Amino acid sequence: MIAAEQQRHQQVEIPRHPKYGGPYIIPPGVKPTHGNHRCDTCGRMVEPDNRHPKKGKCRCIYYKRTTKWIDVIQDEFLLKRWMGRNIAWGMGQREDLQLSAATCRPDIDPLQTKEDKDTLNDVAWAASKWAGDDWKAGIGTSEHKLTHMMDRGETLGVIPERWRDDLKAYAEATKDIEWVAIEQFRVHDQLKVGGTVDRIGYKRNRRDGKLQVYDVKTGSDWNECGFAMQLAMYAHMIPYIVATDTRSVDPGVIDLNLGYVIKLPEGQGVCKIEPIHIGLGWGACKVAMDVWKLRKQKFFMPENEIRKGRTLLDMARTAGTLTECKLLWRNSKAMGELTDDVKQALTTRANELQYDAVAK
Repeated sequence: MIAAEQQRHQQVEIPRHPKYGGPYIIPPGVKPTHGNHRCDTCGRMVEPDNRHPKKGKCRCIYYKRTTKWIDVIQDEFLLKRWMGRNIAWGMGQREDLQLSAATCRPDIDPLQTKEDKDTLNDVAWAASKWAGDDWKAGIGTSEHKLTHMMDRGETLGVIPERWRDDLKAYAEATKDIEWVAIEQFRVHDQLKVGGTVDRIGYKRNRRDGKLQVYDVKTGSDWNECGFAMQLAMYAHMIPYIVATDTRSVDPGVIDLNLGYVIKLPEGQGVCKIEPIHIGLGWGACKVAMDVWKLRKQKFFMPENEIRKGRTLLDMARTAGTLTECKLLWRNSKAMGELTDDVKQALTTRANELQYDAVAK
């Protein structure tokens, strides 16, 4: 009876934010309480709670998607230009989209409403998809799914001739790899980030026995920093069992220095496995951590705090050595003036000095 009740509440997919796509995770140490009340946030079925009528006893927390989290330091110049070209072309082909845009006020108009913004966003999205963005992404997604099916040993359906050689090339390139995880959802609880790694496995002739992370890429863009960060995040995460909202452990030690990108450009009949330095990628992730912290920082200060800490803040921001940073920290703490703003300024300045020393 208990087993049947648990089976009734098991999830197939992780609940996600309808707009941003990030997952809703049950925090570590919290035991899911299954029941007949639907959480308004994530949709899990939990026990009711009079103090929290909307969420019940659900304790779900929003985690950022891995790709969203690493994008904070990515150069999006070329991406934005590509999107702009797609929107321009799509608008030129669709008179219905032109008509919809004409019904809205632009951002420069002070009378613009939220409905105007939403409509223009929808029009831009539709124009981009009309330019072929959706078609290309759909092909990549389908090839991804087919490789998953192959590695799980499932029987494939009829594959159009254009992509048969792609799958043959993939099978040949990965024949000496033993997979221990395929499409596994993982989390980093400290950073509150979650994502799905394509593969975790090891080469059969490797002697140290370490597991490595792999990611299948079907596009033509080659963003080395982004790929290294993405695989580094996966390597530092732990498995999260979606069906039961519990955490697990990997069946071996994950290599934190080396990962692999499986390049499978659609329609070309070639597949290459490229090694990538995820140790450097984790260093870039640490930079992203600082950027996310800065985004949460409050830069406007009350007048009384400015009068109290102006001199100390200026000294912290212009410290010339790491020793000076340490002395300022110690002295301000002794005087009772080690505020969060002073801590942030000293930490930022110390990081800048350390970076300059390494760069030299």
